[in-house]
Amino acid sequence: MRFHFSVNIDIDSLDIYTRIKYIDLLFKFPPKKLYEKYNHKYIIIPFGDNCFPRTLASINGIKPYRKEGELTCPFDQVFSSFIDNVDLFVNDFDGFFDNLELYKNEATKNNYYKNIKYNISFIHEENPSLEEFKALYKKWIENFYSYLNANDKYVFFAIYTSSYPKKEVVEQFVNKIKEYREDFCIIIFNATSWRVKWKLEQVKVVNMGKNKNLKKMGSAWVSQLKGLTNIHARIVNNKYGSYLLEIINNEMKNYLKKEWLRK
Repeated sequence: MRFHFSVNIDIDSLDIYTRIKYIDLLFKFPPKKLYEKYNHKYIIIPFGDNCFPRTLASINGIKPYRKEGELTCPFDQVFSSFIDNVDLFVNDFDGFFDNLELYKNEATKNNYYKNIKYNISFIHEENPSLEEFKALYKKWIENFYSYLNANDKYVFFAIYTSSYPKKEVVEQFVNKIKEYREDFCIIIFNATSWRVKWKLEQVKVVNMGKNKNLKKMGSAWVSQLKGLTNIHARIVNNKYGSYLLEIINNEMKNYLKKEWLRK
């Protein structure tokens, strides 16, 4: 259950007691799932660097869970970099299965594959055989193209990046998407100290900065965000869930208006 305040509320500037007062409302006013509101007329494709975009969208009813039939795509739950992901996409995923080496997850003591050329860590698939690993990600790459070619739906690409998103790289990404479709929006959560000042059509940037609340959650931020187990998780969810909700609502209203005019 979630409640989203207007993005005009700067909750980080409030004292701790006022924050708790606001954040506690999260559990009292659950919204209707956004994808149901729009009758599944949009798709969200996470595109790195980690599972923040998928987690944020799913827990807020913006993106369905896999158990609800949502397809998994190759960058949903890996550690990667936006620039390398764009390079792979531009080159039709050539090299995705090259340069694979096994690494040990020190926390679980299990092994996982890493593409050392593209610096992609497949940390959620532990101890798979190489055949199982390739079969799984080939299917997820197929899912990616299936969503990309879903021309009866609007497509959002959601990205969290800890490296500054250079305009020329984003332009390259935009141009590649346009080879497949016209209706799309790229949402970038820029988690660097440098604000993005450039502007591109069909690209929305949320300048997060070095987010102190996310940092305080440490390496276990995913479970904390999913469960909203502390105030830092609740603030991150409310603030950036609200941005995501507002962007998607605005884009979908414009898209559906265009669809109506086409008829």
